[in-house]
Amino acid sequence: MKKIEFFIVICLIFALLTACKTNTPIMESDPYLTYCFVPKDAKYHMFNIYQVNSDAKDTEEQMLLKASNIGFNQPDWAPDGRVMAIWGWHTPMMISIYTYDTTSEELIRLTDKNDVYDMFPHWDSNGEKIIFTRQYLLENDRNEIWSMNRDGSDQIKITDGYAGSWSPDGNSIVFSDFTDGNEDLYTCNSDGTNRIQVLESESNETFPFWSPDSKFLLFERYDTNEGKADISSFEICKLKVSNGEVDLLTQNDYLDSSARWSSDGTQIVFISSYNGSEISEVCVMNSDGSQVKKNDDYFGRFICSVSFMASFAKIKPIMKRTMNRKTSY
Repeated sequence: MKKIEFFIVICLIFALLTACKTNTPIMESDPYLTYCFVPKDAKYHMFNIYQVNSDAKDTEEQMLLKASNIGFNQPDWAPDGRVMAIWGWHTPMMISIYTYDTTSEELIRLTDKNDVYDMFPHWDSNGEKIIFTRQYLLENDRNEIWSMNRDGSDQIKITDGYAGSWSPDGNSIVFSDFTDGNEDLYTCNSDGTNRIQVLESESNETFPFWSPDSKFLLFERYDTNEGKADISSFEICKLKVSNGEVDLLTQNDYLDSSARWSSDGTQIVFISSYNGSEISEVCVMNSDGSQVKKNDDYFGRFICSVSFMASFAKIKPIMKRTMNRKTSY
């Protein structure tokens, strides 16, 4: 349970990026962003899922899925841009994986195991399989990487670890795991064989995602202070797979996190909030870290798990909410 509590704390205190702007033009990419949001008057885990225009010109957000007795989080879009894999918070002792069809509005529960948190679903490039993290609450929060078919069948453990994602060809996964007191990045084959440590450093690395062309890994890096994560040290990094070279995409005194690629790999979306306040920022930047663009301010309890929607599929909104927005970053 410590890991999921840590994830939620991160969602609460994302910091505003202060990277230096360049003359590099912002790339055109996916038209929509999806994120989770808890209004101020809602209960702690009651996330709703929203969509907003990624170009920051449309001030209306659309609610795609509203929490009822279940709070929904961490949406990951299937390649068809129609179905989301999400996790739903039921009780302090159960989180399950769902799919939600935004066209038919059909919500399907895929996992239902007691005393575990099934979290962080990620589709393969064919939209046929979903990888997810299973955390055992009665076993000192031990974590495993699992995969299953899109209908929830054929659930199989792949390896020990946390926050896994597929390679674009579906033959490998990248994930994080704790070794020698540090959280490090690993890859392995899709069946769990050939486990290899990707990066060895004194810092911690977590939440990795392959770029669409397989050439880079996007991840978060942070340091610890007296055994606890140093919030001000969280930065977004990019690793070149061919030679292990790491580029620091953000570099400031705040926390930048929850980074995801656009479908063409030209942009990265992430979330931050100023000085740990409840005013959260959805930001988009080019894949080299240039031209950071703020999308909006949100005044709910907290915002997290932002991602691009991969296609131009028409989404049927549940409701719209107009927000006041600052015009400058």
